[in-house]
Amino acid sequence: MSLYLSSPLSSAVVLAMASDAFQIFVFPLFAHGVLSPADDALDIAVAAMLIACS
Repeated sequence: MSLYLSSPLSSAVVLAMASDAFQIFVFPLFAHGVLSPADDALDIAVAAMLIACS
């Protein structure tokens, strides 16, 4: 098994990690309950980008 990540796979991994980091470190700095729609919107946008990467 090769440890080399293909370009679409590596970009998908980086995108998912960046999205998670944003949700963990940035969103809690603001009003917690108000940003639930922002979390949902980010999840939907990232899901669309991950589908486009595949």
